[in-house]
Amino acid sequence: MTPFLTYPLAFLGLVAVPVLVGIYLLRNRFRRHWVSSLMLWAHTASARQGGRRLERVQVPLAFLLELMAIVLLVCAAVDPRWPRAGSSRPLVLVLDNSVSMLAQGTQGLPRTQGQRAVLSALRAGNISVIHIVLADVTPRLLGPFREPARARAALEEWTCTAPCAGLDRALSLAVEVGGPLARYLAVTDRAPAASMMAGREMRWLAFGAPLPNAGIVHAARSGTAGKERCLLEVAAFGDRPVETVLTIDDGAGGPARVSRLSLGPGATQRVLLEPARRDRAVRATLAPDALAPDNDVVLLAERRRGVRCDVRFRDAALGELVRGGLEASGLHAAAGPGPELVLTDSAHWLAAGPGAWQLSVLAGDGEKAFAGPYVASLSHPLLEGIVLDGVIWGVASDGALPGTPIVMAGNVPLLSEQVLPDNARHLRMRLAPGHSTLQESVNWPVFWYNLLAWRAFEAHGAGHANVRAGSELVVPIAAETETVVLRTPDSVLRPVPVQAGRAFVPVRALGVHEIVADGRITDRFAVNLLAPGESDLNHCVSGEWGEWLRKETRERDYASLSWLFVLLATSVLVGHMALLGRGNSKFEI
Repeated sequence: MTPFLTYPLAFLGLVAVPVLVGIYLLRNRFRRHWVSSLMLWAHTASARQGGRRLERVQVPLAFLLELMAIVLLVCAAVDPRWPRAGSSRPLVLVLDNSVSMLAQGTQGLPRTQGQRAVLSALRAGNISVIHIVLADVTPRLLGPFREPARARAALEEWTCTAPCAGLDRALSLAVEVGGPLARYLAVTDRAPAASMMAGREMRWLAFGAPLPNAGIVHAARSGTAGKERCLLEVAAFGDRPVETVLTIDDGAGGPARVSRLSLGPGATQRVLLEPARRDRAVRATLAPDALAPDNDVVLLAERRRGVRCDVRFRDAALGELVRGGLEASGLHAAAGPGPELVLTDSAHWLAAGPGAWQLSVLAGDGEKAFAGPYVASLSHPLLEGIVLDGVIWGVASDGALPGTPIVMAGNVPLLSEQVLPDNARHLRMRLAPGHSTLQESVNWPVFWYNLLAWRAFEAHGAGHANVRAGSELVVPIAAETETVVLRTPDSVLRPVPVQAGRAFVPVRALGVHEIVADGRITDRFAVNLLAPGESDLNHCVSGEWGEWLRKETRERDYASLSWLFVLLATSVLVGHMALLGRGNSKFEI
């Protein structure tokens, strides 16, 4: 527990000490004479009590008492306080985990300065428990920690790799775990809003600076018809023009492409290139500037895995309609051994192999046509980008449809899903093309793309070779897989949680990652920052807001020791008066 001084400026009262010393140094000294009476000295001028001649120091008891009284009265005015028993309170640290905390300013990295402030707060004492909230895309809670040493070790998780801070959400989480009596310390590079400080014992420390910066804010790679293309977008931030150099290495072994870019304040420039090899990574790098993470991008070749489909339609017209949707998706692969998706107009399950899926399109003469409103499970993978407003959906019958409904018109199911053993799925769709406009709308090719992309994801894994920082990948895992780990760019292996056949992979570090299942690499993907809000350092500031020791806090948690010093000073002054008033028949002249 650490005491503190309420009014440290009261130490200025100690200037009285040299004044007192000077009085005693400059006073005149006289020889002592013993006389029998003062009768003949009645009209003699009183001796002077001061002078300009410096004499040898002699320390009488009165001087020591006066000096002690001055020191004790000054200590009482400072109002030292000591923590009361049981006054320890929680400490909640809210740490900005965004990339802008790594901007190189004249005072160093904001994260480095923030670490020193956090370590100082942990040494302050009077802390019952420590919580750490990392302000990330989704706030992360570390702790609680009962010992400051464990909290210091947990600061290794403060890596500052997030594409945004989310301070509002982080503060909400901090208040929830800390409660009304906690002390809060926020470390960031931006100023607080008034609502963030209201009603809380919070210190807000900002260590940023508005610096000019250039960064890669967008990067994409696509491949169609055997041709690869990469698009890069570079933006400049600040109040003055930025000069930088863009270096691109397509991995083909040839010389790197170097471009000099001159960008005005807030300007952007796009660069389009065609890599020489589809199987090699493309790396783009900007010249060093204030922020390093947005200067480097790695683009891997996108994996467009086709789905082996087996089309079995007795109705030739309906079969052609389905084949047109498959070709438009761009994910259709020719049927091979063990088809992954069977498309048919039969309502019965056609055994096509373990784990195969089947979509049964149940057509016929339309008995009913629906124009909405439709009840749809919008979070379902099949309905991503589907808009059914204004679509007429005709059906051959309105009886029961096995499985879980995905789209319904009133209480009539139009599309359903049934999960079978081995993670196989039987999808059923009612459709009468002669009484529908669904197949004539943009929803038709979108539906088939969603179906094949969903099936490819379940069969082959993540599918995305390039992702933005801060996202979370969901990777299907085979039922027999026992262990799944993530190998980060620095070759650290981290376990990945698996639930219901899905591995949830948090994406935090920048660079190329690998997913390892049962000792073999199953997926490989690159993580890039691509966050204009973090590349823009104009919002960064330095400053300190708020305080912990408010008046009500001092009175509640700390006991004043002024009364003790006042009591001691009073005792000393009483002794001083007794010394001066002591009767004596002998006089000094």
